[in-house]
Amino acid sequence: MQQLGGGKSQYYKKIVNRLLVPYFATCVVYLLYDIAFTYYKGMFDPLRVVRSIGAMIIGVQSFDDGCGCVSMWFVYALFIIKLIDAFIPNRFKPVFAILCIACAIPLSKYEITWAVTDIFLAYPLYVIGQFISKRGESVIEWLRNTNVWFKLLVMVLPLASTYIVSTFNGFVKMYMGGYGNNLFLFFIGAFTGTLAIVILSLLLENVRWKHLLTISTGTIIILEFQAYFLFVIRHILVVLLKLDSCLDMISMISSAFIMLSFIPIIKFLNKYLPVFSGKSFILK
Repeated sequence: MQQLGGGKSQYYKKIVNRLLVPYFATCVVYLLYDIAFTYYKGMFDPLRVVRSIGAMIIGVQSFDDGCGCVSMWFVYALFIIKLIDAFIPNRFKPVFAILCIACAIPLSKYEITWAVTDIFLAYPLYVIGQFISKRGESVIEWLRNTNVWFKLLVMVLPLASTYIVSTFNGFVKMYMGGYGNNLFLFFIGAFTGTLAIVILSLLLENVRWKHLLTISTGTIIILEFQAYFLFVIRHILVVLLKLDSCLDMISMISSAFIMLSFIPIIKFLNKYLPVFSGKSFILK
């Protein structure tokens, strides 16, 4: 029991260091930016600061009179999911996932910008991911040993499926607890999209580009600050270049721009400010 307790303790410290510390570090940046912006506009209000801090503590993304955790809702939700999951025995996880889905259906109608409501949709996906990672190792290993062309061929199928499903399911506002037009299509699209990413990861294993590892280890940093870059690139593409009718092209260009732009940022933050990348080890 002492060994089990020690293992749990290390697990909690790990998720705090990797998720909660970067979450609050980023929220401090969001708050400082909001204070500077409102002060510049002559709208600074101390009560707004207090409300913003409260929103960040409980995982509210945004509201009319304050600054929330914005895109960091994902990290907040993942932290709670990992915390809850540690207490649930494996045999009860599918039951709890079904209960979450039952709660997610009515909640989706209210479009609440709160990370806690997003957990009801995210936890079932987390459980499915756990199941696939445990049961699908042999399939992944088999795919790893196939040639590049076969991997590309196999990847096309889930990619095409994800595109078709997304066309029918519409815009998925998961940050508001939404799942699109149909819950079944939401889970199908999540599964096929994840499968495509897994195969893409296998393809990239043999790519000898030194910055690839930098990007893969800095995904949380990209999540933290991508909104500012998206604002700039979309302003250029939509307002200046008038590409507002080419949404798919805008998404691809924006993604490539963000990935490349963040390479030096990730390196800098990993080295000098590791609190943003979850490598600070504040709890030891």
